[in-house]
Amino acid sequence: MKTRAKLFYKKGEEYIELGTGNLLVSKTTGSGVQLLMRNETTLGKVLLNIRVTAQMPLTVKGNNVFLVCLPNPPLTSKPPDNPTPATYLIRVKTGDIATNLHSTIKQSA
Repeated sequence: MKTRAKLFYKKGEEYIELGTGNLLVSKTTGSGVQLLMRNETTLGKVLLNIRVTAQMPLTVKGNNVFLVCLPNPPLTSKPPDNPTPATYLIRVKTGDIATNLHSTIKQSA
């Protein structure tokens, strides 16, 4: 599945925008799916590259999908020795797309 989305991460009580681009959901070998999101600039910087398993918290609310995972790539220029999980918000155009994205990830994981 491929869709256009906007990616945010939670810092304190607010969400900070990381960028807008194409989100690709692809099945991995074994269990889980890979979420790969690249910025829509000409360089195509990787905004998110994670493996989602069935145990990861994943919720949908409106046109937003929330997930908690270890950030990859790191959120800061100097990554800590012991990274802590971050809450990501993936915003898509409609609630139907968000529900479809959520079900695709859950079914494949």
